[in-house]
Amino acid sequence: MQELWRLVEAAAGSNTSVLIRGETGAGKEVVARQVHQLSARRNGPFIAINCGAIPADLLESELFGHRKGAFTGAFADYGGQLLAADGGTLFLDEIGDMPRILQVKLLRVLEERVIVPVGSTERIAIDVRVISATHQDLEVLTQQKLFREDLFYRLNVFPLLVPALRERLADLPELIGFFSRKLVTDGEPPSFTDESMRILRSYHWPGNLRELSNLVARMHAISPTAVLDITTVPKSLLPARICEALQNILPQWQAVSNDDCTAPPMDAQGSMDYRLEQALGFTQSDVPLPKDGFALKDLLQDIEVNMIRKALDSTRWNVSSAAKLLDMHRTTLIQKISKLDIAQDNLPVNN
Repeated sequence: MQELWRLVEAAAGSNTSVLIRGETGAGKEVVARQVHQLSARRNGPFIAINCGAIPADLLESELFGHRKGAFTGAFADYGGQLLAADGGTLFLDEIGDMPRILQVKLLRVLEERVIVPVGSTERIAIDVRVISATHQDLEVLTQQKLFREDLFYRLNVFPLLVPALRERLADLPELIGFFSRKLVTDGEPPSFTDESMRILRSYHWPGNLRELSNLVARMHAISPTAVLDITTVPKSLLPARICEALQNILPQWQAVSNDDCTAPPMDAQGSMDYRLEQALGFTQSDVPLPKDGFALKDLLQDIEVNMIRKALDSTRWNVSSAAKLLDMHRTTLIQKISKLDIAQDNLPVNN
């Protein structure tokens, strides 16, 4: 994270496009706002748009504006968010979801620094810095012709990677303190017990900072005391994997609620995704193994099959491309597909 913030400061000192990558909830918008606040544009507007949350037919008007009568419902002129961000920063979240037809228009804006509202031929000059973010692999999307390669290189001038929370568990105390201080206006914010911190470190946090923030808020609402203890929280308010960690670490644990811990059903526990998640959890030194143990050979094979299938699916079963993603020779991958009996659903294999 210290390296990330050094790069944020460097990015803020320039006026180039920034592409922020990271999982959902990892804090990409926080990083984007920090780049803006440290830049010479700090006194200008910071406009954020989620490209995946706006229907494709409305996104063009939302970005570039429109003229009265340009389409049904256009009762007045609208400047659009690019014009609203003039002199400041436009943050395009989930840029990978932007329709391809709009990618062409955005590329033109980045190159010419002018916009043309829908229903107009007027060219309006703007001064906007574009920061974009995505949780998707844009390189794969460009290979699949779902994202323009020229736009990718135009956006990816200064790349920033926000690590997942499970990769920075040492930061948990500071992060929890930060979220706690936001909830407490008077006095010192509550702290977590050592046992609670141990349990939180055993969790893989698929929802990243957003999930952690929600859990801290939940615990504050339930027990606004000087010290918070996760073992006093009703099971129904805890993620299933934290329930499992509590049961493994504290066999005597009895939650306030009498409801059973919402662990995955048996069929889900046998799934590839669950077993992969389980294996990744075991790599953390403070995560206990199941009491009954497990078959390491079978688990490793499941992980290998899962990773190969994900690589093949992401490349539409192009073996050569999948082999590059997995950093192995194409012939080796073909042998593994045959040996592990990995079948495709509807797509033919393209060698």
